[in-house]
Amino acid sequence: RDHGNLGLVQLSSTLWQDRDFVLQAVREFGWTLAHVPPHLKVDMEVVRTAVTREPSAFAFASAELRQDRHSVLQLLALEGLCLEYVAPFLRNDFEVVLTALTND
Repeated sequence: RDHGNLGLVQLSSTLWQDRDFVLQAVREFGWTLAHVPPHLKVDMEVVRTAVTREPSAFAFASAELRQDRHSVLQLLALEGLCLEYVAPFLRNDFEVVLTALTND
Protein backbone atom coordinates (compact mmCIF):
# COMPACT_ATOMS: atom_id res chain seq x y z
CA ARG A 1 0.00 0.00 0.00
CA ASP A 2 1.12 3.48 -0.79
CA HIS A 3 -0.03 5.71 2.06
CA GLY A 4 2.43 8.47 1.36
CA ASN A 5 1.33 12.06 1.72
CA LEU A 6 -1.36 11.67 4.35
CA GLY A 7 -1.59 15.48 4.31
CA LEU A 8 -3.90 15.18 1.30
CA VAL A 9 -6.83 14.25 3.52
CA GLN A 10 -6.44 17.47 5.49
CA LEU A 11 -6.94 19.70 2.45
CA SER A 12 -9.91 21.99 2.01
CA SER A 13 -13.26 20.32 1.39
CA THR A 14 -13.59 22.66 -1.60
CA LEU A 15 -10.68 20.91 -3.27
CA TRP A 16 -12.27 17.52 -2.68
CA GLN A 17 -15.36 18.73 -4.58
CA ASP A 18 -13.22 19.40 -7.68
CA ARG A 19 -13.32 16.37 -10.00
CA ASP A 20 -9.97 17.18 -11.63
CA PHE A 21 -8.28 17.44 -8.25
CA VAL A 22 -9.85 14.16 -7.13
CA LEU A 23 -8.74 12.38 -10.31
CA GLN A 24 -5.16 13.50 -9.72
CA ALA A 25 -5.29 12.52 -6.04
CA VAL A 26 -6.58 9.00 -6.70
CA ARG A 27 -4.16 8.62 -9.61
CA GLU A 28 -1.29 9.17 -7.19
CA PHE A 29 -2.81 7.62 -4.05
CA GLY A 30 -5.70 5.25 -4.80
CA TRP A 31 -6.67 4.97 -1.12
CA THR A 32 -7.73 8.63 -1.11
CA LEU A 33 -11.00 7.44 -2.67
CA ALA A 34 -12.06 6.98 0.96
CA HIS A 35 -12.12 10.78 1.34
CA VAL A 36 -13.91 11.62 -1.89
CA PRO A 37 -17.44 13.10 -1.71
CA PRO A 38 -20.27 10.65 -2.43
CA HIS A 39 -21.10 12.15 -5.83
CA LEU A 40 -17.59 11.26 -7.04
CA LYS A 41 -17.57 7.77 -5.51
CA VAL A 42 -20.15 6.84 -8.12
CA ASP A 43 -18.06 8.33 -10.95
CA MET A 44 -16.68 5.35 -12.88
CA GLU A 45 -13.60 7.21 -14.12
CA VAL A 46 -12.66 8.30 -10.60
CA VAL A 47 -13.15 4.78 -9.20
CA ARG A 48 -11.34 3.12 -12.12
CA THR A 49 -8.40 5.48 -11.66
CA ALA A 50 -8.20 4.72 -7.93
CA VAL A 51 -8.52 0.95 -8.44
CA THR A 52 -5.79 0.96 -11.07
CA ARG A 53 -3.46 2.44 -8.46
CA GLU A 54 -4.75 0.43 -5.48
CA PRO A 55 -7.29 -2.39 -5.95
CA SER A 56 -8.50 -2.19 -2.35
CA ALA A 57 -9.76 1.33 -3.08
CA PHE A 58 -12.86 -0.34 -4.56
CA ALA A 59 -14.02 -0.82 -0.97
CA PHE A 60 -14.67 2.95 -0.90
CA ALA A 61 -16.63 3.12 -4.15
CA SER A 62 -20.34 3.77 -3.87
CA ALA A 63 -22.59 0.83 -3.04
CA GLU A 64 -24.33 1.55 -6.33
CA LEU A 65 -21.14 0.84 -8.30
CA ARG A 66 -20.23 -2.19 -6.22
CA GLN A 67 -23.69 -3.65 -6.98
CA ASP A 68 -23.75 -2.80 -10.68
CA ARG A 69 -22.78 -5.92 -12.63
CA HIS A 70 -21.59 -4.02 -15.71
CA SER A 71 -19.36 -1.70 -13.65
CA VAL A 72 -18.03 -4.58 -11.58
CA LEU A 73 -17.10 -6.54 -14.71
CA GLN A 74 -15.24 -3.53 -16.11
CA LEU A 75 -13.25 -3.09 -12.92
CA LEU A 76 -12.52 -6.79 -12.52
CA ALA A 77 -11.18 -6.85 -16.07
CA LEU A 78 -8.58 -4.33 -14.85
CA GLU A 79 -7.95 -5.79 -11.43
CA GLY A 80 -9.30 -9.12 -10.25
CA LEU A 81 -8.44 -8.40 -6.63
CA CYS A 82 -11.47 -6.09 -6.51
CA LEU A 83 -13.69 -9.16 -6.19
CA GLU A 84 -13.38 -8.95 -2.42
CA TYR A 85 -15.29 -5.65 -2.45
CA VAL A 86 -18.13 -6.36 -4.88
CA ALA A 87 -21.66 -6.86 -3.60
CA PRO A 88 -22.05 -10.34 -2.09
CA PHE A 89 -24.72 -11.43 -4.56
CA LEU A 90 -22.33 -10.78 -7.46
CA ARG A 91 -19.73 -13.10 -5.96
CA ASN A 92 -22.07 -15.95 -6.94
CA ASP A 93 -22.13 -14.84 -10.59
CA PHE A 94 -20.01 -17.19 -12.74
CA GLU A 95 -18.91 -14.50 -15.21
CA VAL A 96 -17.97 -12.10 -12.41
CA VAL A 97 -15.82 -14.70 -10.64
CA LEU A 98 -14.24 -15.89 -13.89
CA THR A 99 -13.35 -12.33 -14.86
CA ALA A 100 -11.73 -11.80 -11.47
CA LEU A 101 -9.76 -15.02 -11.65
CA THR A 102 -8.44 -14.33 -15.14
CA ASN A 103 -7.28 -10.83 -14.16
CA ASP A 104 -5.73 -11.51 -10.79
